[in-house]
Amino acid sequence: MHTAICYRVGLARWRIETGDEIPTHAHGQPRSVADITLEVNREFETAIRRDPANWFWVHRRWKPPRRKGQAGA
Repeated sequence: MHTAICYRVGLARWRIETGDEIPTHAHGQPRSVADITLEVNREFETAIRRDPANWFWVHRRWKPPRRKGQAGA
C-alpha cells in the first residue's frame, strides 16, 4: 500500500508523489487496521504540513448526519 498526494505546481499543473510502502503485514501476520490507518494518516499529515494551501478537505468527517428537513441537507 502506498499513499499518493497530488501537489499543485502551477496553473492547471499538478505533480503526484507516492509515498514509501506501508506494509500491511509484519512478521508474517496482518497488521491491524488501526496501525495501518495511523501510518496512512501520518503520511497525509506530513503532506498537509508541507503544503497546507494545497489541502482541500471535502469529506464530512466527524460531523453528525443531517436529518431530513434540516437546512443544507
